[in-house]
Amino acid sequence: MRRRKSSPAPQEQRRGNFTPPPRSAAPASDAPAVPAARPPVSGGRYSPRNWRVATRLNAIMLIPVLVALAFGGLRVNSSLATWRDAQDAERTAKLVRAALSYSNALINERDRTAVPLLAGKKDDPAVQEAWNATTTAGQQFRRAVADMPDKEGLKRRLAAFEKVEPRLERLRADAYTTRLPGVRTEEEYVEIQHPLMEFANELGLGTGNITSYGRTVYAVSLAKAAESLQRSIGTHLLVGPAAPHGGKDHTLQLTAFASYRYLETIAIGEYTSGGTPEDVARLTREAAALQKSAQEKAARARERDLAAGRQFHAPPSMDAMATAIAAGTAPEDLAAKGTTADAWFTAATGKFDMYRAIEKDLSDRAVDEAAQISADARRSAFIDAAIVLAALVAAFLVAGLMARRMSHNMRRLRTAAFGIAEQRLPMLVDQLSRTDPGRVD
Repeated sequence: MRRRKSSPAPQEQRRGNFTPPPRSAAPASDAPAVPAARPPVSGGRYSPRNWRVATRLNAIMLIPVLVALAFGGLRVNSSLATWRDAQDAERTAKLVRAALSYSNALINERDRTAVPLLAGKKDDPAVQEAWNATTTAGQQFRRAVADMPDKEGLKRRLAAFEKVEPRLERLRADAYTTRLPGVRTEEEYVEIQHPLMEFANELGLGTGNITSYGRTVYAVSLAKAAESLQRSIGTHLLVGPAAPHGGKDHTLQLTAFASYRYLETIAIGEYTSGGTPEDVARLTREAAALQKSAQEKAARARERDLAAGRQFHAPPSMDAMATAIAAGTAPEDLAAKGTTADAWFTAATGKFDMYRAIEKDLSDRAVDEAAQISADARRSAFIDAAIVLAALVAAFLVAGLMARRMSHNMRRLRTAAFGIAEQRLPMLVDQLSRTDPGRVD
């Protein structure tokens, strides 16, 4: 009689919902693997949720790099803007220097041609020499204009000068003739020359006295121009005053002479208030040196006259000569007291040259300082660009290395996770589900 199998123990019945396969069944590891169902892909191909892990990491690391790039770009752009401004300041300073040289040549031409032209000697070498000097200065000014910055103030001043410059040839033909009576010759030159002086007001960046440097240069240029007018009108009055003596044109000459003396005083006041203490000290020093030089020349002239057995007449001071000329004294009476055309022109030229030396030094200093600022700005722009570029390259390299390492670690983790989920875990579950699982690791 066959014995019935006993029912399984209650503990075995309560193992759970999982029913282990029979021992005769093939091991789970030998069964064909059934691929796990993948969740449906949502979004487009380029949707961030479908990016690879390395791509996502690179994108995350790219954000701070782009922020650094933006701030670095702003820094470099600021440095380049400063460099451009410094270059414009340097070219402006060079233009102002050329304009002042042209202005100086024009008024020097007017003053030095007065005596020969009043005598009707247009072919005098002194006239041709003065005209040639002005032409050369004009050519240098044109070269500076060709490199002029695109600034509204400069273009406006250039247009004002180009409007009057063509009148120079006609002025040369009519200078100190009856076609330009009284002080018309002197003032016609002013109308051409003065717009050139006004370029000085465009000076600014590149100087130690940024807010008033242009004002200082213009003030000393104005003082020089006023002194030049006194030199030319005084020479005119001493060589060939307007006739009749005491008439309308002669009165205009005297009035203009006195007015330009006053204008020189006003210009020096502007120079003193706008200049630095060093500028004011230099003017004082130069004026003292000029006075000392005049005294030394008078002493040498006295020694020569005494050695030759001639009676020596000390020339009056410049202020005394100017006062006598402004009083309308006849030229012959002035000459008897030592105020001759030569003496006046020499004294006035000394003061004119003093103003010109200061003017030239200020304009040269503006060019030099603007050039230095331009060079510093260029060097700063290159250094900033190099630093930003190096920082960006380093940031990209570090970000790439970190993203690569993190991606590699995550791939290893993913591989390990898949190994556990697809191989080790099923094998363990299968082993545990057997009646006699044996030793489980």
